[in-house]
Amino acid sequence: GVPARASLEYDVELLALTAEPELWDLDFGAKMELAQWRRARGVALYQRGHAYGAHEEFLQGQRYLSFMADLGAEDAERVQRAKVTSDLNCAATALKLGLERDALKYCAAVLAVDEANAKAHYR
Repeated sequence: GVPARASLEYDVELLALTAEPELWDLDFGAKMELAQWRRARGVALYQRGHAYGAHEEFLQGQRYLSFMADLGAEDAERVQRAKVTSDLNCAATALKLGLERDALKYCAAVLAVDEANAKAHYR
């Protein structure tokens, strides 16, 4: 076995790097899909105790939800639900990171659209 205090050295080779498309090149469905993908990555990181990485993923997901124009009522509702979920996730990770003011900001955004949201009141 490897001794407990042994120094290890790794060689890492990057095999591929795929850049996300530019925000303005994406249609509604692609933006929603990428926002959901970022949220799922954030949740996985949060569950493993990586609050900072989770917070960054949630913020990236919010980016896709912020630039939506000319939405019908149904799509606007989907975006609003996704924003609420994202703000609550950001509040949770902000609290884990000791960023209480940021957590308050995210919860206030949720309460502005859903006064009765129990998670926003609790956090």
